[in-house]
Amino acid sequence: MRIPVAARAAALLALLALPPTALAAQTVLGGGDDATLPRRGRARVRLGILLETATERFGTPGSPLATRQPLGSGASFDTLGTRFLPALAPLQDTLRLLAGDAGLAASLGALRTDVRVDVQTIPLTAEVGILDRVALSVMVPYVRTRSSVNPTVDPLGGGGNLGFAPTDGASLARNATLNRQLTNAEAALRALATTCGAAGATDPRCTDFPSAQATALLAEAAAFRGRVGYLYGTGVQSSGRPFVPVAGSPTQRAVEGRVGDLATRFRAFGIDTLAATSAPAGASARLGLGGVQSLLTGEAYGIAGDTLRGLLQSGTGDVELAASVQWLDTFRGDERARLAPSGVQLRSTLTAGYRLGVGSGDLPFYWFDVPTGSGVSALLLRSATDVVLGRRAWATAVVRVTQPFADEPVVRVPTAPGEVFVPAGRELTVSRQLGREVQVELTPRWSFGDYLGVWGQYRLRAKAADEYEGRIVIPAAAGVPETVIDAASLNAESDARDQQAGLGVTYSTVAAYARGRSNLPLEVSWIYRTTLAGAGGVPRFASQQVAVRLYFRVAGARQRGVSGVR
Repeated sequence: MRIPVAARAAALLALLALPPTALAAQTVLGGGDDATLPRRGRARVRLGILLETATERFGTPGSPLATRQPLGSGASFDTLGTRFLPALAPLQDTLRLLAGDAGLAASLGALRTDVRVDVQTIPLTAEVGILDRVALSVMVPYVRTRSSVNPTVDPLGGGGNLGFAPTDGASLARNATLNRQLTNAEAALRALATTCGAAGATDPRCTDFPSAQATALLAEAAAFRGRVGYLYGTGVQSSGRPFVPVAGSPTQRAVEGRVGDLATRFRAFGIDTLAATSAPAGASARLGLGGVQSLLTGEAYGIAGDTLRGLLQSGTGDVELAASVQWLDTFRGDERARLAPSGVQLRSTLTAGYRLGVGSGDLPFYWFDVPTGSGVSALLLRSATDVVLGRRAWATAVVRVTQPFADEPVVRVPTAPGEVFVPAGRELTVSRQLGREVQVELTPRWSFGDYLGVWGQYRLRAKAADEYEGRIVIPAAAGVPETVIDAASLNAESDARDQQAGLGVTYSTVAAYARGRSNLPLEVSWIYRTTLAGAGGVPRFASQQVAVRLYFRVAGARQRGVSGVR
């Protein structure tokens, strides 16, 4: 682990600042949350920066905790087929019949999407002591998020079997010629069958005329002509689907082979209006990155969202307002006892607060946005308990509960868990209740004296499943039955959990200030954390945080030697 310059500078500053008497007593303050509060008429302000980076995420709740996936795995496809673009399903059905291959899969190629997420949070927290054991606080974060996206089409080569349908005049003329030749061949065979079915037919082709084979060929040719017209179009006045098989691909050759087979069978009846070399115009090239981008943004393809690109957002995150009560303090407010503790001492604080969901939240039409906040207001509860063991060791146990309020966001409803590129037609205003979140945090600390301390931290977080309500009803049309898409599909795999651990160092002048040896009471802390395990799509973050906490007197005269912290 490489220690950043900021952390090394803070440690060096702390070492240089150590006076000869630095090891005379223990200060029971340090990095991270604890159960201390500013006393009446005092305030403390914490300002820092948290840097988080992730390129991986943990799997779904049903998968092993150790399972890790690239962040872009949901936007990576071995084949850009019907799962990527559901509108390809009828095209695929038609193509299977045209090529005579029931297992043929329509594909626009393959896509690999590499994603990196960076989040910078600058939280400003101010606490003011209202009574000796009661304090009010406000936390306002400035958040800057960045997603870096690197998409690669056909990373292994080979490509798909579909491309954009050609629209040049020569290609449209080829399609029109094929349609005309098929139509003329059918008309000629139909006329011949009528002639041969009449009494006294003199056409030599009527000798032993195979009526059953002619009827079957007419039915097959008409069906083939209709499917070719649906897929490729019939000329300038009738365009086909936006995608057709790539020229020279096995799929296109299979379609061309069917044309040759029909031509051979028509010639068996003496009809040569269908040339064996006739064929519909295939796509000139496979899709590149530009083609995939146009698929995602073009309304004609149904998705109508953003391109495969990163997004930078910045602004105020969710704001927190809280009130804290220190209900237990075995130090009994004795400053001298706090600075030179003995035996086992306890301190515990209860906090209730409100989260104002002013962060950006999730945006349904951006695939890789990283919100600056939840965007949902919530009730906050916290319990923090300090256990002090003698002069050097102490630890804090924190339990946090976040209960979001119900809201009505606009979302895109997937039909299966993990679907990223949800079409715009499935955009819906839903009723949502985000799952309750519970965190348990343990922070052991060791003090080397009045100035330096080290600390570790373990955090366990569990989030309950979300609850979405709402339905999209797609009316029946063209023989397709009515379809109902339920927003409850968003509930699946929305529960999550993760475990984080970290190690940090703190430089503090609070105890020295209380003894009159420093002019400024402050703490500077640095910690490195990493996500050890998780589930539910939780990013595997590695983070570093630097924080400075300053103490002020906001009422009354300054009393030298009193830190104002309980």
